[in-house]
Amino acid sequence: MLCAHIWAVDGRPAPFGSWDTWDDRIDLLILFDQEKQDHINYSTSRMFAAVYPEAVALAPLIASPHWRQLADGTKAEQARFFTEVSNQVTYPYSPPDRRGDAIAHWSLADSWRPPSRPLTTYTPSRMHGRLSGLAANRLARHERSAMWFSRSRREQGRTLLFHSHLKPVLLRDREHQYEKWEGTIWHSTRTDDLMREEVTKKRRAPETTD
Repeated sequence: MLCAHIWAVDGRPAPFGSWDTWDDRIDLLILFDQEKQDHINYSTSRMFAAVYPEAVALAPLIASPHWRQLADGTKAEQARFFTEVSNQVTYPYSPPDRRGDAIAHWSLADSWRPPSRPLTTYTPSRMHGRLSGLAANRLARHERSAMWFSRSRREQGRTLLFHSHLKPVLLRDREHQYEKWEGTIWHSTRTDDLMREEVTKKRRAPETTD
């Protein structure tokens, strides 16, 4: 989710490190057929593969109690966290104003919480048996993503954000529920004053109930 947001940022400088690396990987993973003028082997899985190495590099920072504490610490400690993020993946933030920044949002809204439980858990028995058929709505979503990708090669990050695989990351029990998916994606980058007030109230809530 964080890599998808970084990939979807507008107005990046050029060259732009990880973003350009992801673009280069996409050119290799999703080939363009000159004769058919189409990306004939498009799949969202290939798009996820483009950001996979950097997503793995960020995972220890998100999971580590040490780095989570820094992300929720003083300005100097947060600066250390953001610097380490930048060391792992090119990170387009402009301190001190980090509006519209998914990593800054995570630092504000989630770093102080215990790690979230998955929305769905699967028993080992689900590893056996036949794969379910491809539902019509999933096929239609895939076709829309492929068309979106073919029309605009600058929307890879947004294509990932709108894919259902990221819903467990974006849809948490504690988060706002919006009617449209665009609202959920917008909320995942909020660092505005209202968001800060909401977080402050949530952090005080356990103290008032003791």
